[in-house]
Amino acid sequence: MTIITDFSFQEGKEDSFRDLQAKSTHEYDIEGLQQLILWALTMEEQIGRGQSVQQVMEKSRITFHELFPGRTSGCVYSWMVAVLVKHWLHGEELRCFYNSGYRYYGPGVFDPSIMPLS
Repeated sequence: MTIITDFSFQEGKEDSFRDLQAKSTHEYDIEGLQQLILWALTMEEQIGRGQSVQQVMEKSRITFHELFPGRTSGCVYSWMVAVLVKHWLHGEELRCFYNSGYRYYGPGVFDPSIMPLS
């Protein structure tokens, strides 16, 4: 199954995303990619209607849960963020916003599944 995409890629990242699509053969992986594409397109539409990238990022989690209510685990949500950070034109803004929710300001995408228990 081929997934059609037309969200805005970071320069030089479209081929990497297409490779990920080609390797994603399990139904669950394909659905996850379709969801992240729809999420990115929805956020791009909001930006296109005049909202700032910051405003869209502040609403990104709400937008995600409005699109996919109760259908996606936190682990899958984090994976989608990581994929968008690597490929999407606004990935860096998403990374900074997502990480700040965990008070993490270092490199990469924070992984809440490895948070230390105290």
